[in-house]
Parts: sequence; C-alpha cells; structure tokens
Amino acid sequence: MSDALIDVMGTVPTQIVFAYALSKMLDVRRLGWFWALELVLMLVSAAFRSTQGVEFRFFLGVAMAIVPIVLASGGLPWRIFVVALAHVVLFFCEFPTSVVWMGMTGQLVADYDAVRLHLGAFLLVHAFHLVLLGTLLLLMWLLVVVNTLPGFTVDSVVELFFRFLPDLP
Repeated sequence: MSDALIDVMGTVPTQIVFAYALSKMLDVRRLGWFWALELVLMLVSAAFRSTQGVEFRFFLGVAMAIVPIVLASGGLPWRIFVVALAHVVLFFCEFPTSVVWMGMTGQLVADYDAVRLHLGAFLLVHAFHLVLLGTLLLLMWLLVVVNTLPGFTVDSVVELFFRFLPDLP
C-alpha cells in the first residue's frame, strides 16, 4: 500500500466530516464552490502529504481554513471564531486517538511502516477518531451556534439537531 493511499485513508474522511460540520455551522453562500474547493484541497493535501515539506502542508491547511471564512456570510469575527473553535475541537480529538493507537499497537507514532504493520488498528483508530470528532463538533454546534439564535428552545435544538444530519433519499 502506498504512502499516498495511507494518507488519503487517514485524512480525507476526517476532513470531509470537518468540512461538513463547518458547512452546517456557517451560512455558506456558495455551497458548490465550498465543496469543490475543500475537496480539491483535501485530495491534493492527502495525495502529496508524504512527499512535500511542512510548508506545503501548512499552506494547504491555511487555505482549507480560509475557504469557509471567505464563502460564508455573517460577521467576519463570528466566522473566524467558529472556524477557529472547530480547529480546537479537532486538535483535542488527536490526543485520545493517539492514546488509543499507542494502546493498541505499542507504537508511539503512526508512521507508514507502523500503519502497514497494524492496518486493522489504523482503521479502528480512525473510525474512533471520526465518531469522536463528529460528536464533539455536534456538541459545539449545539452549544455555540444554536445558542446564539433568537427563540432558542429545547424543541428548536431537537429540530436543528436533525438539520445537522445528512439528508437521506
């Protein structure tokens, strides 16, 4: 398995969950542009992650953070606050995920050789990471974004909770 495929499997699902959450927390004016830019940036980031330096990855990370700020409506400080807080949530999902990885594999770092050796653990840890990230972003959305809406009630929170979920055909 190539390093690029490992990076795609390890980062793209997380970035999709993260972008989806931001698209629900912010009033994105051009949703098509948002998803096109986010998907291109996340695929380029994942595909070249193992071959490019820190500067390249930093540039793409900043670009992915700027896209929702630029394409959303509302006050600029609010948009920056929501994106920054979501990144703090993402940061705090990394610690328990790392602890689970170390507990399952005994490896300190998930390098490419360790992932190849412990592919099942890698997939389970990333599934755990996605569940944790989705749960914490949902809580953030309920506590921060919904709480600022006029007419905030328990019924409106339940209704908005179902708005956060993807539409099923």
